[in-house]
Amino acid sequence: FYKTGQFKKAKSEYNKLLYLDSTDSKAIVYRASTHKKLGYRGMALEGYNLSIEIDPNQILAYDERANFYIEQKEYGKAISDYNKVIEFISSTQDFQQIKAYSLNNRGFAYLKFGDLEKALVDINSSIKLLPTNSYAFKNRALIYLEKARIDMACADLSKALELGFTDQYGKEVEILIAENCKK
Repeated sequence: FYKTGQFKKAKSEYNKLLYLDSTDSKAIVYRASTHKKLGYRGMALEGYNLSIEIDPNQILAYDERANFYIEQKEYGKAISDYNKVIEFISSTQDFQQIKAYSLNNRGFAYLKFGDLEKALVDINSSIKLLPTNSYAFKNRALIYLEKARIDMACADLSKALELGFTDQYGKEVEILIAENCKK
């Protein structure tokens, strides 16, 4: 139900699962993410924290809590959780996409925190792992704009468009190109 946007039904199903096993850390994370979608931010954070308390190695809980912190503009806390995700992830191919997204997101948090060098290292690493992630190219462009490296920023913004950023996330890249790149 979650993937189809039926968050109230999803919450109900997760509640049923947790009635059967209240220590299912993954179900707790999914219910917390459902709470976040329903606008129950406090309950979402409580769920992520509970999942981590039950299973300190629950990567998904750290990742979702880090995303929550980004939305709350608590970048230091987000960086700390992304550090844990990246530390936990093994080198198996199954986790490389998660690692790439976590590196990109931690890089964005570093950008917002004002540490452009760490942001650039993380986002470059993300792009190396997952060169089809349009969001990473957009984030790297934001760093280049901060560093006044306009040509490099515009090249990354064009790459983000080429990779389908607009279809996935909206017109932000198109706006950045219009504001910063010469035609």
